[in-house]
Amino acid sequence: MNSRDTAQAANALQRSGSRWMSLGLLLLSLFLLWSSRGIGDSAARIPQAVLILTLLFLALQIVFDLRRPANAGAAEGKATRSDARAIWSALFWLALMFLALWLLGVSGGVTLFCAAYLRWYAGESWLLSSVFAVSLGVSVQLVFAFALQAALYPGVLRALPGGF
Repeated sequence: MNSRDTAQAANALQRSGSRWMSLGLLLLSLFLLWSSRGIGDSAARIPQAVLILTLLFLALQIVFDLRRPANAGAAEGKATRSDARAIWSALFWLALMFLALWLLGVSGGVTLFCAAYLRWYAGESWLLSSVFAVSLGVSVQLVFAFALQAALYPGVLRALPGGF
């Protein structure tokens, strides 16, 4: 396998994982949009507007991904193990995101997930991962909790006796 074949296989692997992540985020956004119908009209406007834009961009991403070939070596049966690994990797990170949000709430979950993703998936340094994660957590808290006065989901750990 020459360097061009290796580059094509790596590109195909990245696109396959991207498709699964986009599909998972699309399903999450649809669920959140469906869940927001139980909120009062004025309180639901901002989340619904954001979710509709998110759905639009995710749908466009999926359409563009589907227009590109899935993987360069599929005709010869190459990269199938890599594609499976990419799918499981995307599903793992998606599940980790849900778990972090459920356990720690929005602010804590976003912070932890961002730090973990940047450190172990993207391979960034601890310092950079921590700075970006804390910045994102603080930004979410400032924008939603303080500026918009929105009640953020606190997480199940906070509801436990003696929870943080």
